[in-house]
Amino acid sequence: ACGLECDDDDARVAFFGKNLWPDERGNPSIHGFRTTLMEYQSELIGLSDKLLLALGESLNNENPNGGEDVVVGKYFFVRRSRNPMCTLRLLHYPPSEGNDDDGTDGGASRGCGAHTDYGLFTILQQDSIGGLQVRNRNRRWIDAKPLKGSFVINVGDMLSHWTNGEYASTVHRVVSPSVSTIHRYSVPFFFNPDHDALVKPLKGVGLDQGEGSADGGRKALDILQARYDG
Repeated sequence: ACGLECDDDDARVAFFGKNLWPDERGNPSIHGFRTTLMEYQSELIGLSDKLLLALGESLNNENPNGGEDVVVGKYFFVRRSRNPMCTLRLLHYPPSEGNDDDGTDGGASRGCGAHTDYGLFTILQQDSIGGLQVRNRNRRWIDAKPLKGSFVINVGDMLSHWTNGEYASTVHRVVSPSVSTIHRYSVPFFFNPDHDALVKPLKGVGLDQGEGSADGGRKALDILQARYDG
């Protein structure tokens, strides 16, 4: 996993730890590995800012009497993510044998079982092999077929909680290719707000259209810590 490069006293380092890099001098075949990952991560943070702006704008509804009902400002999520908690991972799913066409193989050939992501959202770059499936409202598994030049955006539990379910967590899984010679690779980028951002269900959004939730909110880092602790 690759996080942001931070000072030793940064709260993100205390939680995620510092990045550990391979020896590029001793392994010429991976020359530029660190630089490439950090540059890619920087680009993803820029993309995340665009998503954060879109999220803020999307929660404001048009008022039939004119104007719009402003639930949060356009920069609501951006302002709470200036020192985000991010993790970039490089995943490899080895080939497996005997995968049933409908994916009901008891998990023997599944690369990753059904789950939701803990954080705000995930930006996923997948290869051309496929295998990612998402569960729709009818509880049916749908293939997230790879589209060249695109990303998959998964809504995480934190964003679902923050928006009262207006954006629901994406239940997903990975089924490894059934052909034994195929390897699958994907690069997920897990994005979270600032460690001290207060995450509280927003008033007038999603399932709550009244006076707002009685939930007093928790800091983003505390939410992640609770999930990691189980």
